[in-house]
Amino acid sequence: MPGLSIDYYGSLHLVIPNTVRHVLDVGCGTGGLGNLIKHRDPGVVFDGVELNSLAAQTAANYLDHVYCVNIETDELPFAAAGYDCIIFGDVLEHLYHPLQAIERMKQYLKPEGFILCSIPNAQNYQIISSLLCGNFQYQDGGLLDRTHIRFFTYANMFKLLLDAGLVPELLGFVPETDFQGSNTAYARSTSANREGTLAALEECSRYLGVDKKRFRTYLSAFQLVFKAKINDAYTDSLSEPFPLSIIVPTHLPHIFGDYLLSSPILQKGNPHQLITLTGYDSAASALEEGIKRAVHDTVIFVHQDVYLPVGWDRLFCQRIREVERSFPEFGMIGIHGASRRGNNAVLSGVLVDRHSTLHHADPLPSQVDTIDDCLFALRKEHFPGVDEQLGWYHYGADLAYRFRAIQRDAIVVDALCYHNSMRGATEPEACLLSARRLAEIWPEQLPIVTPRLVVNR
Repeated sequence: MPGLSIDYYGSLHLVIPNTVRHVLDVGCGTGGLGNLIKHRDPGVVFDGVELNSLAAQTAANYLDHVYCVNIETDELPFAAAGYDCIIFGDVLEHLYHPLQAIERMKQYLKPEGFILCSIPNAQNYQIISSLLCGNFQYQDGGLLDRTHIRFFTYANMFKLLLDAGLVPELLGFVPETDFQGSNTAYARSTSANREGTLAALEECSRYLGVDKKRFRTYLSAFQLVFKAKINDAYTDSLSEPFPLSIIVPTHLPHIFGDYLLSSPILQKGNPHQLITLTGYDSAASALEEGIKRAVHDTVIFVHQDVYLPVGWDRLFCQRIREVERSFPEFGMIGIHGASRRGNNAVLSGVLVDRHSTLHHADPLPSQVDTIDDCLFALRKEHFPGVDEQLGWYHYGADLAYRFRAIQRDAIVVDALCYHNSMRGATEPEACLLSARRLAEIWPEQLPIVTPRLVVNR
């Protein structure tokens, strides 16, 4: 993940492509960013929104149009589908209802347009160390500026943008730099304080199961920069979801609570059955127990660290209906999968995974060899069992091969959600042992391509 310049205007200036022709900067201030862009390309139409009338007057000297309106409450003067890019540069943290604001503004994007956001990082070590010392002290600037009323980490921004019906991408972490000056907002911003605090918090990261490298990246970032496009999968034609039985093994309450249990589709009034399981030794035993408890025909087996955004159940149920028409003998449906096609390993699906957005080129829906463990669905009466010795890895691959043995397909569909495992890039020993077991079960399928790794003899 690239780092970006600490300078606000410079960061956004770097990620606005030369191809944009019409830009709207929400919270444009005195027009500094637009001035930079128009110096780069005078042909760009760069408009701004600014609540402060004095700042708006200054911005009018540099921008094509400046509108002094409140995007949350006022009638807006913009033309529908008029902009290639809409910018929220350090704005969302000042809004009462950022989700509704984004939903409102996205109608002004062209079909291939995108939103750019920069936001202060509420996971920064300065905020954490202050909290541990009993303080949440607002300042005249910085991460806890007095005018901030909303706070975001990288994960919360992914959730927000997904809930707004967008496909998010984290462009980079803006690193902190040492600050020399008298402003109390930056008093903690020194190399010595940063390194000392991060070192002291490493034991906490181990306890929480967060990869050390990722932990340091997240806590060191001062700002986050996101890009998001409209998710065309969400249309007005999506029907209401049919009831699902959702099975989730849990062992980390804080992860379960922050991800799956916080999913909008599982809030009060939803039609689904949530089956939580604790204390099981393997995915096989958890799946068997969950299916016994399931009251609905379609069951979803999902990790506790998966977030299912607004409308996801409507979309996924629509995908199931489509699969039933195109692949009537399907066995399981997932959101991420892999296949061996000739000598090539091919990945399929769309998924926000950790802090990366995966959007593989394989057209969807796609028949695949193996399915990612993080989320899949099946009809409970078709469940063929899973090998107990696989433990908590590669059971999606085992299931896919078991279904293939009875002439049922494994299908990957387009149903974007968020999987945020706290682990790092190195696979744990249990995963490698499970891969060896998978090779023992299915030797005729070797080499086996899974979304995690390629299994050889």
